Amino acid sequence: MPFINAFTKTMISEGGYSNDPDDSGGETYRGITKKNFPNWEGWVIVDQHKPKYLEIINDSNLEYLVKDFYEKNFWVANKLDQIDQLIPDLAERMFDVLVNMGPSRAGKFLQQTVNILNQNGKLYPDITVDGAIGPGTINTLKSCIKNNPPKRVVAVFTAFQGSFYIDLMTKNQTQEKFVGWFDRLI
Repeated sequence: MPFINAFTKTMISEGGYSNDPDDSGGETYRGITKKNFPNWEGWVIVDQHKPKYLEIINDSNLEYLVKDFYEKNFWVANKLDQIDQLIPDLAERMFDVLVNMGPSRAGKFLQQTVNILNQNGKLYPDITVDGAIGPGTINTLKSCIKNNPPKRVVAVFTAFQGSFYIDLMTKNQTQEKFVGWFDRLI
């Protein structure tokens, strides 16, 4: 149940409902942003309840809609099922980044990771850092793990995630209120 494991861990960090003016995501439920996914079916239920900050709505249909949304649009669409077969910890970490920062950023972190670990192209060629997780990225990840232990791959990916939080908070001090993001790195 790889998806369920990743989903369960990430939902602990995501909490419930949020509409913080300092959060660029805007109105959010369980990490699903209304501005990016206005047609998500769950908004009908959320709008009926308008919960308090970080409150989770106790509704089995809504919970199903959240899981289904993430499995189809984040786990499967970004080939995390394939990545899970190679490095389960990386698939879980990538899922968390997909939810917290968006699909493109998670893909870029992975592509940057495999590029850094190729010893300046000696082990395998660099790939384009475009954020799209396709066959080229998956094949390069396979080459990467032939030459690097999985723990190293996860560590470098996690370093990109942490660096992003630091850069964001350094550039915009209002983001320091989200210091809990760093808990996602452990």
